[in-house]
Amino acid sequence: MPKEEEIKELKQRVAGLERENRQLQREIEQIKAVEQELAAANEEMINILESISDAFLSINRQWVITYANKAMIKALKANGNNSNIIGTNFWEAYMYGNEEIKDACLSSMNDRQSSRFETYAPIIGYWADCSIYPTDNGIAAFFRNIDERKKNEKIIKKEHHRLYALFDSFPGLICLQEENFMIRFANKSFQAKFGPCEGQPCFKAIVGLTLPCPDCYTPYLLHNPTALWNELALEDRTYEVYTRPFIDADGTTLILKVLIDVTDRKRADRELARLERLNMVGEMAAGIAHEVRNPLTTVRGFLQLLDSKDNTKHNHDYYELMIQELDRANMIMTDFLCLAKEKSAGFTQINIKAIVESLAPLLSADALNQDKEISLELEEVPDFQGNESELRQLLLNLARNGFEAMKVGSTLTIQTLAWEDYVILKVCDQGDGVDPMIFEKLGTPFLTTKERGTGLGLAICQRIAARHNAVLNFESTPTGTTVTVKFACKDYSKLIVQ
Repeated sequence: MPKEEEIKELKQRVAGLERENRQLQREIEQIKAVEQELAAANEEMINILESISDAFLSINRQWVITYANKAMIKALKANGNNSNIIGTNFWEAYMYGNEEIKDACLSSMNDRQSSRFETYAPIIGYWADCSIYPTDNGIAAFFRNIDERKKNEKIIKKEHHRLYALFDSFPGLICLQEENFMIRFANKSFQAKFGPCEGQPCFKAIVGLTLPCPDCYTPYLLHNPTALWNELALEDRTYEVYTRPFIDADGTTLILKVLIDVTDRKRADRELARLERLNMVGEMAAGIAHEVRNPLTTVRGFLQLLDSKDNTKHNHDYYELMIQELDRANMIMTDFLCLAKEKSAGFTQINIKAIVESLAPLLSADALNQDKEISLELEEVPDFQGNESELRQLLLNLARNGFEAMKVGSTLTIQTLAWEDYVILKVCDQGDGVDPMIFEKLGTPFLTTKERGTGLGLAICQRIAARHNAVLNFESTPTGTTVTVKFACKDYSKLIVQ
C-alpha cells in the first residue's frame, strides 16, 4: 500500500515537472521571439541610421563610441580624419573638435539635457545642425549638413545688403513690412522721421496706434498682387503712400511701403491755382474795367448835376448815397486794373524804410481816428529796384487790414530789417488772428470777412509782391497776425519778373 502511494505521488510530480517544462519551453520560445523582434528592430534601426544623410554617433556612459553610421564615416574620411572610431574614446577621437559640441555632449551626459544648435564641425568639415540627446546608455548625436543652406543664407544676406543699401539711397521714406505688420527694414529717411522702428508694428511706428489701422491694405495686398496709392497726413506734413507686395531675397512675401512727402508740391499746386485765379481776374479786369468805368463816370456826372438843382434838394441824401456807391464801384474797377497789370513800370532805386517813413503821418492819422496805436521799428536797409507807388499801395493795404483786425487800444507794429541778401518788411497786428478755415485761402480774389470788403486787397498785395519777385508770408495766432514781405536785394535787376 505504501508503495502504491509512492508511485502515485511520483507520477504526480512527473506530471507537474512536465507542465513546468512545457511552460518553460513556451517562455523560452517567447523570449526567443522577443529577441528576434528586438534583433529585427535593432537591424531596422541600424538600417535607418545607415540610410539617413545625417551623421550619427552613439556614445555610452564610459564615453566609448559604440556606433557611427555610414554618413559619419564618410564625412570623417572626406575630411582626412580617422574613420575607425567605433570602440574608441570620444575625447580622444574628438580632441580637436568644436568646443560648443563638447560642452553640449557633457551637458547631455551629466545633466541629461537635450540641445540643438548650429555650428561649424571641423572634424567632419561642414556647418552642422547639431541635435544631442541623452539615452539610457549614454548620449546620441546627430549632425545634419547645412553647408548649402549657409551658402544660400550668405547669398541672401549679400542680396539684402545690396537691396537695402539701394533703398537707403532713396530720398523717400521706405519700409518693408511683414505679414504680421512688423517692420523688417526701414531706410535711413524713414528712421530719421519715425526713429528706430525695425521690429515694431507699422501702426505703432508710423501713427502711434496699438492696433492695425481700420483701413489697412496689408491683408488685401497679400492676396492681390497690385499696387495702391493713398494719402496720409502726419503732423503738419502730407505724404503720398505707395503700397505693393514685394518678394524679398529670401522668398518671403512682404509689403513695400514708400512715403513721399508732397507737402511742398501741394502748397505749390495751391499757389499755382491761386495765381491762375489771379490771372483769370486780371483778364476779366482788362476786358471790362475800361468799358464799365466810362458809363459810371457819365452816371456820376448826371447825378451831381441833378443834385445841384433846387427842385431836387429833397432827394439830396439819395443822390449822395448813389454817388458813394458809384465811387465804390469805381474803386473796385481800379483794383481790377491793378490786378490786370502784367509787369511794373518805372522801376527805380527805392528804400522800403523811406517809404514807411513817408507814409507814417497818414498811418498815424488812421490810427488816431480809430483810437489805436502804431509803432515803427525801422532798421537801416539797402536800396533795391522797385516801383515806389505800388509798394506804397502794398504797405497801405497791409496796414489798413491790420487796423481793421484790431480792437480799440491795440498797437500795429511795422518793421524793416535786412537779413542776408534780403530786405524784410513786417506788419504785425494785435487782432484775434485768422480763422484756420480760411488761413490757407488768404489772397484768394473776392475772399473777404469784411461786410463791405471786395476781397481784392490781399490779392493786389500778392500781385505787387510777385511783380517785385518778393515772397509774401502769413503767420497767425490768437493774439495777432504777422505779414512778412521778403524782397531780394542782391542782383535784383536779374530777378525782376518780366
